[in-house]
Amino acid sequence: MNLVHVRIRLDGPVDDREWLKHAFHSRALLGEGVEHISVHLEEDGELTVGFWMNTSSVDAGEDTANAVARRALDAEPTLHRAAILGCSSALVPEAFDRMLQPPRESGRNRRRTDTATPDAW
Repeated sequence: MNLVHVRIRLDGPVDDREWLKHAFHSRALLGEGVEHISVHLEEDGELTVGFWMNTSSVDAGEDTANAVARRALDAEPTLHRAAILGCSSALVPEAFDRMLQPPRESGRNRRRTDTATPDAW
């Protein structure tokens, strides 16, 4: 799973977060791997759209998120004059990536044996 941020400069106020989420999510095509979208409006008129992507690579996720965002800007009259400022992945450290993997049989699921007292069970 990749998180891709697309930063957009809006041309005028847009206050409806749910409408924005729908405007972007509805432009994702079946099979593109868009799992979830979040929106973050800044006071300075910038919008960050977070695309949670299930893609084969970071590059593929960025390309897809950028394409979906462009389709939304082209399709929605309210967003026609908005401009994409950037598109980049929020890279997850390798250690966190390992935490997302299913647990291996490491013995960690065993009950802890307390040797301090014989009746610890």
